[in-house]
Amino acid sequence: MAVRLKGQLVNLALVVLALGLVVAVVVTRGRVTTSEKDARATSLLGAYREDDITRVTVEKAGQRLVLARVPSGDAGDTTFDIVEPLREEADAYAVDKFLGSLEFARYVRKIRSDEVDRAAFGLDAATLRLALEMGKVQYELRFGKEAATPPGARYLELVARGGPDSGVFIVSKELVTELDVDAGTLRGRQMLPYTSNELERVLITGTDGVVRKLKSAGHGRWRFEGMEHDARVDREAFDQVLTQFARTKAEHFLDVEEAGRALGDKFVRLELEPKQAGRARARIEVGGRCPKSENDVVAIRRAPDPAAACVPSSVVPGLDTPVTALVDTGLFSLRKDEVESLRIVRGGKKLDLERKESGFVLRAPVSGDVELEIGNRRVEAVVRARGELAPEANAKELGLEPPTGTVSVRSSGESDEKVVEEVLEIGKPSQGGKLPVRRKSDGLVLWVDADGARNLEADSTLVRSLRIFEFTPADLRSLEVQGQDLHEKVRREAAGQLLFDLPKGHELDAALVANAVDELAGLKADRWVSESDDGSFGLSKPALSVKLAFSAGDAGTRERTLLLGAATTGGAYGKLDGEDGVFVVSRRVVDAVSTWFVDRSVFALTPDVADRVELERGGKKLVLEKRGERFVRSSGVALSDTRIAEISDTLVALRAEAAIDLGGAKPNQGFAKPELIVRAASGDAAEKSFRVGAGDAWRGESVHYARADGVDATYVIAKSKVRVLLDAF
Repeated sequence: MAVRLKGQLVNLALVVLALGLVVAVVVTRGRVTTSEKDARATSLLGAYREDDITRVTVEKAGQRLVLARVPSGDAGDTTFDIVEPLREEADAYAVDKFLGSLEFARYVRKIRSDEVDRAAFGLDAATLRLALEMGKVQYELRFGKEAATPPGARYLELVARGGPDSGVFIVSKELVTELDVDAGTLRGRQMLPYTSNELERVLITGTDGVVRKLKSAGHGRWRFEGMEHDARVDREAFDQVLTQFARTKAEHFLDVEEAGRALGDKFVRLELEPKQAGRARARIEVGGRCPKSENDVVAIRRAPDPAAACVPSSVVPGLDTPVTALVDTGLFSLRKDEVESLRIVRGGKKLDLERKESGFVLRAPVSGDVELEIGNRRVEAVVRARGELAPEANAKELGLEPPTGTVSVRSSGESDEKVVEEVLEIGKPSQGGKLPVRRKSDGLVLWVDADGARNLEADSTLVRSLRIFEFTPADLRSLEVQGQDLHEKVRREAAGQLLFDLPKGHELDAALVANAVDELAGLKADRWVSESDDGSFGLSKPALSVKLAFSAGDAGTRERTLLLGAATTGGAYGKLDGEDGVFVVSRRVVDAVSTWFVDRSVFALTPDVADRVELERGGKKLVLEKRGERFVRSSGVALSDTRIAEISDTLVALRAEAAIDLGGAKPNQGFAKPELIVRAASGDAAEKSFRVGAGDAWRGESVHYARADGVDATYVIAKSKVRVLLDAF
C-alpha cells in the first residue's frame, strides 16, 4: 500500500511540474530571453523575430508608410502589404532587404544617459521615425541630427517597449540610408496584379486596334473566344506574351496623370479577368514614352489600385503580337518532353508507344524496347507537325465524319484531372498527298502536307534504330557508286592498298575515299519516314546506288546496297536494296558519296616540279622564277614582295574542291575565254599548265571551273583561292 501511494505521489509531482512548464512558456512567450539578449549584444535591436513582426510604420516629412503582414494562400503563408498611403502588395525582395537592415543593424556608439542633449541631438523633432510591432515587443526608432563623427552619422533614440536596450545611439550613414524608405522603395514593381494561372480571360487590344479575346482552356492552354472560330491559341506564341506580363515591372513610378499625358494615343490595352469570384478585373495600358527615360514606355494600371510607372520598352512588341501569330496551326499543344504516350490507330494498324524509365516501350504492333533518342524523335515528329487551317471545310466530305483513324498523345499527372490528353482525328488523303485532320480540342480542321502526314502513320518502322551500317573503315573491301553521270569503283587489295578500278585513267584521291568510307561505316539515318516505298521517294529510279562490300568477321564478306532517291529537307530519301523502310540520309553523306574520287592535286605547282611560272589574264602577264627556296618576280605586272609570296604560296598549295565532270569541257564553263591561264616549267621537262574558267556556285560555295592540261576532267576551285591569283592583275 505504501509503495502504491509513493508512486502516485511521484506521478502527481510530474504532472504539476509539466503544468508549471506550460504556464511558464505561455507567460514568457514573446518576452526577450537572457540568451537571446546575449546573442544580440552588439546589435541595435536587442531582440529580433521576423516571424512575429506584424506591422512597420515609417514617418518622415509629413508622410506615413505602413507595412502590414497579411495571409497569403491556403498554406498559412503570409506576405507584407502596403496599407498606407496606398493599398497594394509590397515587393518581397525590397521588404526582405529592409527587414534585413533592421535585423543586422549595428550602432557606432551608445551615448551615456547623462550625456544626452535632446535638443542638440534633434531628438524632439525627429526627421525620420520607424515603429516596429513584434509580438509583445515594440520598437520605436527616432532619427535626429547629424553627429560630429563619423561623417554622415546620425543620432538615434531607441524606445523599446517589452524589449531591452532603450537609449540614445550614434548610427552610421549607411544604416540611415538603408532604413530611409518610402512607398516607392517598397511597393511591388509588378504592374500586372495577376499571374497567368489566376486568369480566366484576357483581352488584349493591340496598337492595330484589334482586340484579342482569349479564354483559359485549363492546363495552361488558351482559346480564342468569339473570334477566329474559337481556335486554340498557339502555346509557344502566347508564352511569349505571358513572359511580357512578368517583365512589365516598374523602373520608375509616375503620377497617374503625368503618365496619362505621356501615354499618347498608340498603346496596348490589357484587360485581365481573374478566375476567383469577387476579385477585380484589371485594366492596364502600355505605350508612349517614359518622361524619365527614353528607353522605357509608360504603363498605367487603371484598376485595381491605380498606379503608373515606366517599364522596359521591349515588352510592347510581345504584348502587341498579331492575331495571326496567336492562332495555333499545330496538331498538338503538348511538347515532346511532356508526352508520356503516343497512340496511332489508322488503316487497321495500331502504334502504341509509351515512355518508360530511360527509354520507351513499344506496346503495339509488337512489344519491345525503344531507345530514348528514337522514341523522342518519333514523338517530336508528331507533336511538332503543323498544318494549314481550313475552318470552313466540310468534315464529312473529307472523311472526318466518321474519321478514318486517330492520333492521341497523353501527358503524365498525379491524378486523372492533371493528365492532358489530346486527340487528332484523321480524314482521307487528297490526290496531292495532303491529309485533312481535325483537333478534338477545338474542332478545327487542318490540312497537313505529305511529309507531315507520314508522321501520322501507324508505322513501327519509324521507331526502329537509326543505325544503318556498322563496320570499321578498315573492314571495307570495295565501294562502287553509280548514278546518271557518275560511276566509280574503289577496291582494297589484301595488302591494304586502295585501287581505282573505275574510272580508268585517273588517279585516286585517298582523302575523298576516306571521307566517304567514314560516313558510310557508321551510317545513321537522320530519321525514318515510312515502312515502305510508296513511289513518292524517287527510289524506283534512284539518283545514286552505293554498293558496299565489307568484312563481317566469321560471317565472311557482306554486301549491302544503299539507294538514294529524291532530295528532301536535310538530305535525300534512302533505303537498303531488298529491305523495307525508307529513311533520310543527311546532306553530308550524300555529298561524300556523290563526289568523284579523282585526284584534286593536279593544280598544285610545288617548287620541285616548277622553277618558272607564268600567269596570264586579259593579255597581261606575270612571270615568277624560283630563287633559292622561293619564287620572285621576273617580269610583268609590278607587285610587292608580300603579294608575290601570297601568290606563290597559293600556287604551291592549290587544291580543287572536287572533279565535277569527266571528259571535255562544257560551253557554259568559260574555257573558250578563260579568266586565267597558268603555265609552269622546270628544266627540260614538258610545260605544265591549267586554265581557270567562269565562276559559279557548287554545293553552296562560290567556285571557279578549272581544267589542267593532260587531265580529262573539269574541277571546281574555291573562289577565295582563285581570287588571290586574279587580283594580281
